[in-house]
Amino acid sequence: MTSEQMEQRIQVLEREIKTLKGEIQKTLIEIQKNLPEKSAAARWQKKAWMLALVNMLIAIVLFSNVYLYLPGSLPAEMHGTLAIFLRAFWIALAFVW
Repeated sequence: MTSEQMEQRIQVLEREIKTLKGEIQKTLIEIQKNLPEKSAAARWQKKAWMLALVNMLIAIVLFSNVYLYLPGSLPAEMHGTLAIFLRAFWIALAFVW
C-alpha cells in the first residue's frame, strides 16, 4: 500500500469512528430519556415492605395458635374429625408458609 492509500484509509476510518460516536451518543440519549425517573428499588420498596408485613402477620397468626398443633388441646369441644382436619390444615399451612 502506498502512503496516499494509507492516508485515505485512515481518513475513511476516522469518519466512520466519528459517525459511530455520534450514533452511540444518540442511542445513549434515547436510553436516558426512556429510563424512568425513579430507580427500581424506589418503585418496589413500598410493595416489599407490605409483603414483609403480611409475612410477619402470617407468622404471628400461625405460631401464636400453637394449641392447634397439639392433640387434645383445642380451646372448644369439637367433633374428632373436625379437630383432626383443622390440625392437619394448620400444620400444612405452616409448612407451606
